[in-house]
Amino acid sequence: MKFYDTSGNYNEPTNIFIDLDNRKPTWEYVSTDTSGFEPENGGTISFNVKGVDKFLDITRSGLDVADIQVLLDGELYLDGSVEEDAAKITVNYLGADETEKSKGYKIDVIGLTEVGVYTLVFADGTLVDIYNN
Repeated sequence: MKFYDTSGNYNEPTNIFIDLDNRKPTWEYVSTDTSGFEPENGGTISFNVKGVDKFLDITRSGLDVADIQVLLDGELYLDGSVEEDAAKITVNYLGADETEKSKGYKIDVIGLTEVGVYTLVFADGTLVDIYNN
């Protein structure tokens, strides 16, 4: 397709691509380390996660202890916004990947004394893309 102006001049055919982003950034599971889980001694489970989006705003996206809840068998077990004596959450930033547009974190849940299914829940708004999704 050629585009002409009112004087008859035209440009060479050009492909125009529009990259629309209608998806929110997501947290992806990377790995879990349960080798330190010994409930009788207050064990530790480590989770590696990464936030990913094609248009992730790496500067404005992030994860803090207060953004995390830990569920045990579907029930609230630990809230990162409250300091607990026996159990706590730590968050270590592993770095960003500008090519993949991701940020990685290692989350340690320390002082676990019960056996069950542990689940992490992240607060809304911890990941933001350049379109504010």
